[in-house]
Amino acid sequence: MRLPPIYPDAIPAARFASMVAAGAHPAPFAQQRATLLGLPSDAGVALNHGNPGARLGPAALRAALAGYGVQHAMLGEPASLWDAGDVPASAEGDLAHQLRSMHARVTQQAQLLASLPALPIAIGGGHDLTAPFIAGVVAAHRASDASRPLATLHIDAHLDVRDTLGSGMPFRVIAQSLAPVSMAVFGLNPLVNTREHAEFFTREAKGVLLGSEAGLTRWLASLPPRCMLCCSFDVDALDASCAPGVSARNPQGLSVAQAASLLRTIASDARLASLDFMELCPPRDVPAWTAPGCEPGITARAVAHLLLGVLHTLASQPAST
Repeated sequence: MRLPPIYPDAIPAARFASMVAAGAHPAPFAQQRATLLGLPSDAGVALNHGNPGARLGPAALRAALAGYGVQHAMLGEPASLWDAGDVPASAEGDLAHQLRSMHARVTQQAQLLASLPALPIAIGGGHDLTAPFIAGVVAAHRASDASRPLATLHIDAHLDVRDTLGSGMPFRVIAQSLAPVSMAVFGLNPLVNTREHAEFFTREAKGVLLGSEAGLTRWLASLPPRCMLCCSFDVDALDASCAPGVSARNPQGLSVAQAASLLRTIASDARLASLDFMELCPPRDVPAWTAPGCEPGITARAVAHLLLGVLHTLASQPAST
C-alpha cells in the first residue's frame, strides 16, 4: 500500500516537477529511468532521542522540486521520474512497534519497485529506513540471481552502526543481515563517532573510510562487476551553513557542490541499484517549513538540487535492460 504523492497546485509548465509522473503507474513504464518513494517516518529518530520532523522530509522535497529546476535545462533533459508516493507510517503501538511495522512495509514496497526497470530512489525519514529499503532492493535482485553480491556506500557524518533500535542502526543491520562484500562511508566526522562504532565498522564489517573523491573512484573500481551498489545520502553530511534542516547539524560538512560531484560519480556507475536521501528535517530548516505549499527552506532546496543532478547524470547513461 502506498499513499499518493502531494505536490503544490499549479506547478508552472517549465518546472521539472511538471513532468513527473505522479501517483498512478505511468504508461509506458519502460520510459521511466527512476522512481521516487517517500518514507515519512521518524520513529527511529525519536527512539534515539533526536530532533523530530524527518517524517516531513518527503513532502518538503516535493515542494522544493515544484519551485526548483527546469524541464529543459542547458545540460540536456533529466531522466524521467515516476513518483510512486509514500509508504504510510503507522501510529499504532509504541515507537518500537511503529518502527518495525514501517520497516516491513518499506521492504515490501522497495522490493516491488526494484523489480521494475528503473532506479529506486527513496526520500526519508529517519536513517533507520535505509536498512529495510536496501533489504527490499537486495531481495528483488537476488530473486533472479541468489549469489549477486551487495556493496553499500553511505555519505554521512555518522557511521550509524549503533546496536540499539533507532535511526542510528542501519549499517549494523545491513552488515549483519545482508552480507555485503564491501561497505564504505564518505564524509565521516570523527568527533561525533565513538571508538566502539569505528571498531565495529572497520573490523567486524570490514568497512572502508573514504576521504577523497579519488578514493571513492578507487573503491568503486575494486567492486565486483556483478554487484549491487546501494548508496545512502544522509543529508547531515552537508555543512550546516547550507543544510540546517537535518536531524543533527554538521558544523564541518560537505558543500552542495562537493556532494553533487560525488553523486554524479556514483550515478554514472552502471551497478547502482538504489539511492536514498535521509534525515531531511524541515522544521529545523531556514526559513521554517511547516506544510505543503509553504516556501521550502534551503536544505530541501539543496536536496532537490542533488536529486536533479542525479537525474541528469542518469539521462546521460545507457538505459538498463
